[in-house]
Amino acid sequence: MSEEKKETVSDEMKFLRDILLSHKGKENSITSSEIARQLNISDGETHNIVRAMIKRCAYHYHIPLAAYGYGYYVITSREELKEYCHNLSMRANEISKRREKIEEFFGEWEEAEID
Repeated sequence: MSEEKKETVSDEMKFLRDILLSHKGKENSITSSEIARQLNISDGETHNIVRAMIKRCAYHYHIPLAAYGYGYYVITSREELKEYCHNLSMRANEISKRREKIEEFFGEWEEAEID
């Protein structure tokens, strides 16, 4: 029988988990820049590295984490879950509309180049 490979979790990831778990509820959100500061990571204005770490951490520890314009927080109620899921659905719809428009615009450009 093959033994399941366990992912080694770094101290940094455990610390990030603790940071996230200490921010329960929307009113206690934390920004990615504050998380970067606490982790002592210089990540630029977009915080791409920190955001990727946050996502990996939430997935690894199965944390019901919400992200919005003002930061991250652990979802603590059905109302917060409903609000966040609605927000995700709206964002997905907007992305889908944008994709359709880009395809439409590209088609127009393609036709114009042929003429």
